[in-house]
Amino acid sequence: MIRKQMPLRVLALIFALIMMLPALIGCNTEKDPGRETTEETVPEKKEPYLFGDDIVVIRGELSSDGETKAAKRLVSGIKEKTGTQLSFKTDWVKAGYEEPNEREIIVGTTNRAEAEGLKTDGVGDYLIRLVGKKIVILGSDDRSLQNGVERFLTEFVSDSGFTFTDTLDVYYDKSEAMKEGVLEEMKGTLNVNYDKIINPEIIGGGVNFDFSSYVFINLINGGEWSSTRSQHIPFSKSEAVVDKLWEDYFAVMDYTGMSYIRLNISFTMWEPINDNDDPFDTDFDKGFIFSPHFSEREDAVGTVNTGFPNLNYAYLKAFYRLLDHFEEKGMYVILANWDNGSEALGFCPPGTNWMATKDADGKPLGRSNDLNVADLDEFAETFAAIMYHLIEEKGYTCVKGFSFYNEPENLKDGQNLLCKVYNKFGEHLTRLGIREKTLIQAFDGGITWMACDNGNPNRITDMSKKCGDNMDIFSLHMYLATVESGAKVAGTDVRGTVSSYTIPEVQRLLKQAGDKPLVIGELGTFAFNDANAEGSRKNYMTRILAAESAIELFNAGVKGYGLWIYNCYLHNYYTMLDYDANDKYHIVPDDVNYYPSSLIIKYLPGGTDIVETEVTGCEDTYKHVWACAGLRPDGGRSILMVNDGEEPTEVTLSGSETYHCFFVDSDHTDNIYDGGEVTGSLVMNPYSIVVLTDKPL
Repeated sequence: MIRKQMPLRVLALIFALIMMLPALIGCNTEKDPGRETTEETVPEKKEPYLFGDDIVVIRGELSSDGETKAAKRLVSGIKEKTGTQLSFKTDWVKAGYEEPNEREIIVGTTNRAEAEGLKTDGVGDYLIRLVGKKIVILGSDDRSLQNGVERFLTEFVSDSGFTFTDTLDVYYDKSEAMKEGVLEEMKGTLNVNYDKIINPEIIGGGVNFDFSSYVFINLINGGEWSSTRSQHIPFSKSEAVVDKLWEDYFAVMDYTGMSYIRLNISFTMWEPINDNDDPFDTDFDKGFIFSPHFSEREDAVGTVNTGFPNLNYAYLKAFYRLLDHFEEKGMYVILANWDNGSEALGFCPPGTNWMATKDADGKPLGRSNDLNVADLDEFAETFAAIMYHLIEEKGYTCVKGFSFYNEPENLKDGQNLLCKVYNKFGEHLTRLGIREKTLIQAFDGGITWMACDNGNPNRITDMSKKCGDNMDIFSLHMYLATVESGAKVAGTDVRGTVSSYTIPEVQRLLKQAGDKPLVIGELGTFAFNDANAEGSRKNYMTRILAAESAIELFNAGVKGYGLWIYNCYLHNYYTMLDYDANDKYHIVPDDVNYYPSSLIIKYLPGGTDIVETEVTGCEDTYKHVWACAGLRPDGGRSILMVNDGEEPTEVTLSGSETYHCFFVDSDHTDNIYDGGEVTGSLVMNPYSIVVLTDKPL
């Protein structure tokens, strides 16, 4: 675009205005360079501070993506309103060759002296200030900075230039602004009775960790499953590199505070070919990958470098490395096999699966509405042998038990079949002397469970008559909208459905379970109207609803849950992990799911006693604030809260305790944010997950 040369009389006017700038805008050099009071009403506007080519927008040389975005938005916004294209540079200055420009708009963290000492106090706050001839825009985080830029463009940029008040000095305090804007119906009270324990010594929150169920990276060659990014654990052909990747990986894992882990595996990883033809004579010497003489078997020769048995060895090496860490951290691990041992995983010799029954053409049958195992005793022997190996030979105390089949709702003969299988497991665990050390996790299916039992409300009671001694822990899967809300109708709102549908069902099952623990083995959500859209994008609301569910489940008496899912593949919209764009084998936190998930999990760990809480108020058509509280094993007190509404809420806290606040919300999912100390009352952002604790971790 060809720019017309500015007339001399206009240039003269600009020069005169620049010289008169301190008088025009009333620069106040006596004010504290830190936080100032905010005047939301804009006084009478003065003469415009005209644009010119000598004004430069400055960002930091090491600015974040959000800071860079804010600075670019400022440049484009000024161009849209005035037609002037300002220069855009970083704060880097080469001494002796270039000095900072006289007139600059400084955006975000820089090395500029004019911004030194300026700061914002709370998350969501931003500052806009004129210092000398330079304008400084700061924010407490990237989103706040962007909000500050938008306000500057809206209130202080006219079609002919900047329009200032006597002093350009704005400090936006988000917490104060929110508190003033809370609607009466969104105010309420939280009462916590730490003297009344309602759910003692929970197992705690955690994850579904997919290790080898269906989708995984090939630990021999790094190959992907069906061209889908399928990495779940560190991989490198270099031992030195992979050691560092594991170190970083464990740091990411430990940050979450996970306690319960439903570790999804395939039993054929350990027993790719039958140990022998007698299920009551287990061959620990040659029968399993972990056996000392397995490689001496004639049928143990397999595919070189890519599949059986090298793939089995690679996975067991990684598996034990993982279990060593789980053991060190005292986690609660349940192995969760998904079917009858799919040969497609590559753990069995090519084209085989010794356990699977075969069709008329001799092809092994996979997962269907039949269990499709050739011999139930052999099937039970495999799990008993694996548990014996892990508990007795490897010495793992973190491995508490196993679940033999994922979501068996559609298996023929339903409860009768499951009772038969559980009793076989008990028989073989007893034979190997580890029945008392091994939990059999029962069901592992949907909340309504078993298509063939016609919604029998007494399923645990009925099964206990047949195999009660061989069901030690009950696991249900809960996906909010697919079950509780029925058909996905446009405009359907799933808030409150946990209370109205799931909790009565859970309470009924808890009563039947007696003193045996009930966990939600998969806690997830399909809470959106468009399934295709949900499957193609991440959405923070999955974690809002998961947090709400965790709160209600703990209050009801459930002992633990596993969020779906701790991986970086396939279900990308609710995975907790991602991979580094610069190094696909370096696993990093997902930018939407990881930190909200961690906040839900870490402050109510295993061993916590859940105490009585009550929330009143904060309600319009729906109840919007949910809370549960606990006494942690380390002596700390924690309150997990959710505001699932689009309006801020103010909650009055019972007692005079001072808590420290941590939170995430729809604008802040890339970390757990520090909200400072709270006494008396708490203002919660829209769509926020909050933890209050008297003893930060």
